[in-house]
Amino acid sequence: MHLLETFVPSGIDPPWPTDRFDSKPWHWGEPEPENATDLLHLDLHELAKMKLAHQGFLGAVHNRLPSYVAHRYGDNKDDTNTTRQGIVTVGGGKYFVLFSAFDEILFLDADNTAMRDVAPLFSSESFVQTGLVTWPDFWQTTVSPLYYEISSPTSLLTETSKPVMPITARPSTETGQLLIDKRRHWKTLLLAVYYNYYGPTFYYRLLNQGGTGMGDKETFLPAAVAVGLPAYQVHTPVERVGHRFGNNSTGSRVSVQYDPSDDWAITEAMVRAMTEAQDTSAVLPKNEDEWKAQYQGHVRPLFLHLSWPKWDPTNLLGHISKWSDMTMGIDGQPEPAFHHPPALAAQIRGTERMLWEEARWVACHLNNNVFQHWHDNRQAGQMCGRLNDHFSTVLDTDAGRGMGLGPEDVLYAAVPDENAM
Repeated sequence: MHLLETFVPSGIDPPWPTDRFDSKPWHWGEPEPENATDLLHLDLHELAKMKLAHQGFLGAVHNRLPSYVAHRYGDNKDDTNTTRQGIVTVGGGKYFVLFSAFDEILFLDADNTAMRDVAPLFSSESFVQTGLVTWPDFWQTTVSPLYYEISSPTSLLTETSKPVMPITARPSTETGQLLIDKRRHWKTLLLAVYYNYYGPTFYYRLLNQGGTGMGDKETFLPAAVAVGLPAYQVHTPVERVGHRFGNNSTGSRVSVQYDPSDDWAITEAMVRAMTEAQDTSAVLPKNEDEWKAQYQGHVRPLFLHLSWPKWDPTNLLGHISKWSDMTMGIDGQPEPAFHHPPALAAQIRGTERMLWEEARWVACHLNNNVFQHWHDNRQAGQMCGRLNDHFSTVLDTDAGRGMGLGPEDVLYAAVPDENAM
């Protein structure tokens, strides 16, 4: 806290616009637009103060803190050769993964579900090689060129500042899941803390400028680059899964992220082929459709991120909007929550069944007094019966079982029944 409060970016809030805007979807192979991210302006004096504070914070981290402080608990607290690996989920309040007891962390949002065992991720090549694995979002990056000037170690008067990364080089980052080795990336995390501590007034604007999802999600990769450490962002594009709309699009704010081990293997194979052929255009996919034609099916889905509505039983059975209905299709008839596109939906049916089983167990076994969120919520008392109806009309029908929604399709052990309480 002393270092954070010592290196304040500036004494005034910059005169930046407060307007938010919808970022453009990211697509492979699109030409770089002109001046697409040059939206913020600072006079040279304020720019110099922010740059000096950034350099001061990193310098203090380097000079005053040890290389890595392992927070150890239990019998092995003095065993420095033991690596503690674990999953961290934040529930309630705005907390940062930084102070967990683990050395290697898979961070999962509370609304994010793993569809398979995630333990192999800690020994995956992408993680072993870099210590930081991130996943793509749907949108283009909108990092301000001012950020690169501020984070560059060079003087404002030189011409050798860090080059501005083209916004078409990679999509923005989606941090519903994050894999990080704190021993290797402790400086990355500390700089990300700095970016978030001063995020609302400074760094969220610099790293996003008001685009879709402005917040902490764009602080990790830039922090790693600023401290000179490697990272790997999964190349397989994130996909939506949900109900089918009339134009054959997917109506949902539920996203599927893919396995970095599979993605790494495919990427390495493409790079080798490119090197051998010495012809990039003959090897690398030019767009998502070409990628899917060549590699879809070789990279398995791994995470199901339920960004909206949250998987609260009181939210699931109401028609909030066309983007968030979990029980009805566009024709008003009951259907699975994750129904389209069919090829992707077929791979996650066991996960859908598991989530519904958990929702029903919570609604039927935990009364309304357990969760403060349910106090005075008239719908909460009706959820058990309504969820039972959804099982009988959708999941447990012959059609539902035929789509892989039966109890035998659940990937993990069933939640305990009433007799096990």
